[in-house]
Amino acid sequence: MEYVEAFDTLFQKATREYPFTQEKSLDWDAIYQQLKPRFEQVNSNQDYYLALRDFANSIPDGHVGVSFDPNAFFELYGGGLGMVPALLSDQTIIAKEVLSGHAAEKAGIKRGAELLSWNGEPVLEAVKKVTPGFGPYSTDHTHLLGQVNFLTHMPVDSEVEIKFKNPEDSEEKTTKLKAEAEYDSLFMTLPSFDQDELALPIEAWTLDSGLVYMRINTFSDDYNMMARLWERHIQTLVTNEAPGLIIDLRTNSGGSGGLAMDFAGYFFDKEKTLYDNYYYNDNSGQFESTGYPTKIKPTDPYYDGSIAVLVSPDCVSACEGFAYTLQQDGRSKVVGHYPTAGAFGEVGLGQYKLPGDFSMQFPTGRPETPDGKVVIEGKGVIPAIVVPVTLESALGQVDAVLEAAIQALQ
Repeated sequence: MEYVEAFDTLFQKATREYPFTQEKSLDWDAIYQQLKPRFEQVNSNQDYYLALRDFANSIPDGHVGVSFDPNAFFELYGGGLGMVPALLSDQTIIAKEVLSGHAAEKAGIKRGAELLSWNGEPVLEAVKKVTPGFGPYSTDHTHLLGQVNFLTHMPVDSEVEIKFKNPEDSEEKTTKLKAEAEYDSLFMTLPSFDQDELALPIEAWTLDSGLVYMRINTFSDDYNMMARLWERHIQTLVTNEAPGLIIDLRTNSGGSGGLAMDFAGYFFDKEKTLYDNYYYNDNSGQFESTGYPTKIKPTDPYYDGSIAVLVSPDCVSACEGFAYTLQQDGRSKVVGHYPTAGAFGEVGLGQYKLPGDFSMQFPTGRPETPDGKVVIEGKGVIPAIVVPVTLESALGQVDAVLEAAIQALQ
């Protein structure tokens, strides 16, 4: 199809089948009227990508996405300052990392510096005007953190004036920086940045406290390998009567929901219905149940010890479903700085091919509990134990979330 025809067809189908219109208070007519002129003016693939990106960003849903256009992305975000910002719980923004040889370091900004103003306005106000390059997001907290990550990324040669105060300095300083072609500081914000590609998808070891720490990096690796690793670890826990288990999901971006549910079954001794997915039926004009609800299905060996689950906004989709399941009946204590991503609509049927070799993804499945409540979407799995983000934890000097989990289990 041509650009405009493809947009119209996509809009009519995807928005009709979108499962969270009411919850997100979406006015599709207003969105269409605002965007249609953009698509009518498109005369290149890059223009088309930018219009599609604006369409996606009009929907607060982390499962809505557009395929990547590196040229357009570079034009918008290819310039960096060699600095990774971070937001503390007291709303302070600091330089979490300062890369050697780049603009921030050359200007005298040091790791841990407090950023005070950005082009003459309070830095937090500047953050809230940023359009993140990896959006959209399902929750306010993930959107804000995305804005923080993209504060220091802009077109190459952009200039910015920053007021800052370095650690242990009593005086504030002001400097002007020019963005250079630099992606390293952006890559450092990605959860997979420092993961060893040769590491197994599930790793476990015993902590000094006697508790067992287990990290699940993904639910999208080889099913058979992961199932065997998981069963082996659980069998070892049961055989050795481990006093408690910490499951770290903080860098798990999801994958197979079926695999996640299979893993959860080792921690329950009774079957329980969690939710069912509802899809739009063209014939009835209603969202209807599949009739195949997702359930906890107990599995041997059964581990009945105490559990803490570590979460973050980088725990998405199937990862969130796993954390949500382990919350049931008080089975575990969820610990984190923030809730999970809050993106849980099923997307298997919402894949669309578009002109210019682009594609878009939209959720089509609506997960509801037996009493009619939407699961996870728009709020995430909320920690029972919320750990403040401090300067020390932001700089990696302490793993405050892990320490809180250990304390809770002990």
